[in-house]
Amino acid sequence: VDVFFVTSGFLVCASLMRSRNVLDYLRARGFRIFPALWMMLVFSVFILGASFSRLDFFSYLHESQTWRYFLKNAVLMGGVEFYLPGMFEQNHLAGIVNGSLWSMIYELSMYVLLLLTFITYFYVVKFRSHLQAFAIALFLLLGAWFLSDRFYLLERGQLLRFTWFFFVGAAFYLARRRVPMSGEIIACIIAIAFIALRFSGHAFLLVYYLSLAYVLFYLAYVPAGKIREFNRLGDYSYGVYLYAFPIQQALLASSS
Repeated sequence: VDVFFVTSGFLVCASLMRSRNVLDYLRARGFRIFPALWMMLVFSVFILGASFSRLDFFSYLHESQTWRYFLKNAVLMGGVEFYLPGMFEQNHLAGIVNGSLWSMIYELSMYVLLLLTFITYFYVVKFRSHLQAFAIALFLLLGAWFLSDRFYLLERGQLLRFTWFFFVGAAFYLARRRVPMSGEIIACIIAIAFIALRFSGHAFLLVYYLSLAYVLFYLAYVPAGKIREFNRLGDYSYGVYLYAFPIQQALLASSS
């Protein structure tokens, strides 16, 4: 999931920089997230639900929880619903239909935080220096983060972690022409990570937080040849992320 947020920060920042205006950006983000999400919900509620719920189909459709699951997850910003009536009750992760959805509310929150930060920067830079505009935008980002932490349905540790990785990914996009992709740097990171691990898990975690984005982009851009052929049909990572959990739960329910 950390890799997902680093990559998302990079790509969403690129989308924002290419957008003609705010509505163009929001439209692009909406088309990226919601059509695939809604198709997954139709699949989960009406196909898996008809096949795996212990209730008969008409009783299942009359349960308010069925429609609460569908409608709440179709919007996401009000939180995530994990349970459908009579679904996967004997599985190890009992009753959870799609655990992957837990991170989506954080993803959508990052879209909003990034947009607010950029709007602030590009407005302030008309009257102030780039450094002052950056400082004010950063101050607004911190303020928005604290408001999200205080009043929204997010877990603080996860919110802090994902904000860090998302905005590091965005920073890599902005500095993409100035960041050297070097095997020597990767070797140094690996050596430092092994040394840190010898000291403590906390030291290793610090190295992990500081170096994950660089390692990810090195692996994404430097290796060539057949290793790149896996994505020749397009970017299906989001679809895999959405469908993996309910399909795994269905396979487990079928085998039990």
